Amino acid sequence: MKLPANITALIRNRKFLCSLAAVAVLLLLWRLFAVFTFVPVSEKEVPLVRAVTVGEEAGAAVNSYPGEIRGRRESVLSFQTKGRITARSVNVGDKVHAGQVLFTLDPQDASALTAAADAAVASAAAARKVAADNVRRYAALLEAGAVSQAVYDSYSLQLDTADARLEEARALAAASHNQLAYTRLQSDMDGEIASIGAEIGQVVASGTPIVTVVGSETLEAQFYLPEKDLQGVAAGAPCSVELWALPGSPLQGTVKEIAAAADSVTRTYRARASLKEVPQEVKVGMTCKVSLPEPGLPSRQTYLLPLGALYQVNGKKAVWLIEEGKARLREVECEGYRGDKIAVTAGLKAGDTVITAGVEKLSEGQAVRPARPPKAGE
Repeated sequence: MKLPANITALIRNRKFLCSLAAVAVLLLLWRLFAVFTFVPVSEKEVPLVRAVTVGEEAGAAVNSYPGEIRGRRESVLSFQTKGRITARSVNVGDKVHAGQVLFTLDPQDASALTAAADAAVASAAAARKVAADNVRRYAALLEAGAVSQAVYDSYSLQLDTADARLEEARALAAASHNQLAYTRLQSDMDGEIASIGAEIGQVVASGTPIVTVVGSETLEAQFYLPEKDLQGVAAGAPCSVELWALPGSPLQGTVKEIAAAADSVTRTYRARASLKEVPQEVKVGMTCKVSLPEPGLPSRQTYLLPLGALYQVNGKKAVWLIEEGKARLREVECEGYRGDKIAVTAGLKAGDTVITAGVEKLSEGQAVRPARPPKAGE
């Protein structure tokens, strides 16, 4: 019996709806199964380690001291007379030569005194000429018997007195000319103006520091040694001087002198090192770092590492390095302790990254990352 068309369509629609419902139920069941049975897999965390770079954070076994560049000769110039400054011809940093006039005082008073002294010399010279002429005339009269010896001796005494007064006048005139010359402050050597302590219009007394000239023939590095390092440093010891203005270009030098007494304020000992092959860019007053090998360590390359970096394996000393993001064990040779650091004399090179904490928890080839921005090559 053939069913009506509308009933057939209804049956088909019901089958389709049932199929959709079944699919929806299966998807819901699958989702519930996945939620309740899925175990999340956590990503393995790479441990963070503390590390230093050999040659940067872990420096060589040297002691470094702050210092500054100074000239071997330094002259603090001052006037030898008092007066008011009327001219200044130099500025800080200017190059000067020996004999160059740097400052000038008002010369009016000195010029007046010089003129008076010159006049006194002329007067004394004229008086001496008259006395000399009298002596010549009375000498002739004495020979002719026209005058007595006593008269001649009196005129001779007048000549001697005139000679003495002339010498006195000339000496006073020379002193007056010196005072006039002292109104011009001149450099006593070739060099560079390091500092200026007076200005135009200022009235200064004799001996007041006016300008400092640093000799340009030789430069030195001046630094200060603490008491604990004094015994290990002597004159003639080699040193390295690195300027903050010229990084990466250390200068070689030699310790020239060490003060015998400590500074009364800092309780450190002033030392100076002569420099070799100083570039033209180096200027007086530049700050620098003076490095001296630590006494008692071998001459070969030695690095100081924190004590936490040392690791014992099979009775041998070793350190953990970071190479390509993994921990690698490397044997090293040590030369005792220096305070809170260990002196490593072999097994390391500049640029190696050494782990300094938590070394007892590491394993060979373990992935690690340093607790700082990575350096080049890590």
